[in-house]
Amino acid sequence: MKGLFKKLGTGMVMGLALLASQGASAQTAFKVQVYPGNITSLFAYMGVELGYYKKHGLDVELVNISTGPQANAALAGGSVDVIMTTPDNMLLFKSRGFDPVAVMGNAKEPVMRLVGHPAKTSVAPGADYKTAMQSLKGKTVGVYGLGSAAHRYVQLLARDAGLKPDELKYTGVSGGGQSLAGLQTGSMDAVTEVFASVIMIEQLGQGKLLLDCATQECPAWATETGRMSQAWWTTRSFLEKNPAAMQAYIKAHREIDQWIRDPANRDALVAALKKIYPVPQGLEADTYFKAVAEKVPGYFTVATYPKAIADTQAIMLETGELKTPVDTAAMVWDQAAAD
Repeated sequence: MKGLFKKLGTGMVMGLALLASQGASAQTAFKVQVYPGNITSLFAYMGVELGYYKKHGLDVELVNISTGPQANAALAGGSVDVIMTTPDNMLLFKSRGFDPVAVMGNAKEPVMRLVGHPAKTSVAPGADYKTAMQSLKGKTVGVYGLGSAAHRYVQLLARDAGLKPDELKYTGVSGGGQSLAGLQTGSMDAVTEVFASVIMIEQLGQGKLLLDCATQECPAWATETGRMSQAWWTTRSFLEKNPAAMQAYIKAHREIDQWIRDPANRDALVAALKKIYPVPQGLEADTYFKAVAEKVPGYFTVATYPKAIADTQAIMLETGELKTPVDTAAMVWDQAAAD
């Protein structure tokens, strides 16, 4: 933390000290899952690093878990209290007899963007999804796990763009490093990636953005499900036993959300990003993290959007991933952060 204090400056240090002192007593232990080193877990990292959890009486332990199924198992077993994941993962979890509840949103844009190999793909900037997907005909796309939300996302985009199922090949990746390597070696023609990894790939000159459904024309299902592409979830039993702690958790994230949106905090946000995440090899830290900071306010949210869960279920029933519908109305806390 001392390094972070130096970067944020004297005024910010005093503010952080105040946050810490306000929550110094009666701390409630709370275990929160994060995807190690992933930008999608930013609010949890900032809640610890900037003292927001302590301010609201929470002693939060961040637990590194790399995949959705592992996070589900940890939540079911009680080794974590809150996880951050996609609605499709929680729909499958509920269909297996568990009772997950979304307490807060995390991302208000589709999680993944498509990035193409600079020499193997070419579409005009801002092209619609049909043009982007048609440019990938016969090519190999890296997705975050075969059978994952990212895999389904690309398959559905390809289908709606008029491609046949066998006209795209897929290979699994587990993060930005593998995606970058796949583009560099030519084993992949395009990859699905979160926005920070897209920035890394573009700044290294190893790829260019093909499709971002937050800014380019895409099917309605992509836009609607993207409005809550990730959320923070707990179990109904934990929620009923700890409603005050969950409200404190929401309040902490609301303050983080307000803080990142204040232009006056942009330099401090860049400094916090530098503290939390390593700079990708070959990139200059200021250039990279300033670009990431510019995208942060547009990506993150605290609001829930129940329709995203219902729309995701409709897709999964269509694809056969869900055999019978579940009660999606019960999957959002009635005291959750909302639009």
